[in-house]
Amino acid sequence: MSTQPVPSPDLTALVEQLALAGRAAQRELARLSAADKAAALRSAARALRSASAKVLASNAVDVAAGQAGGLSGAMLDRLKLDDARLT
Repeated sequence: MSTQPVPSPDLTALVEQLALAGRAAQRELARLSAADKAAALRSAARALRSASAKVLASNAVDVAAGQAGGLSGAMLDRLKLDDARLT
């Protein structure tokens, strides 16, 4: 018997939608010049830095859920973000 939660239809639809959006974004990024790709990465980095407090707070919730769910120490270490990892 599985102890994994069964995704709700809404969650499954969300994951499918995000996966499709990711594939579409990948196709667009593949057509960009190296300079434009670098600019996109710098923009993403700026966005992460500006939202670092929110990202780290959300990550702490994820780590706590992982601990409660019995994730191994190695998996928790991979999941956990701090300022250095986010940078």
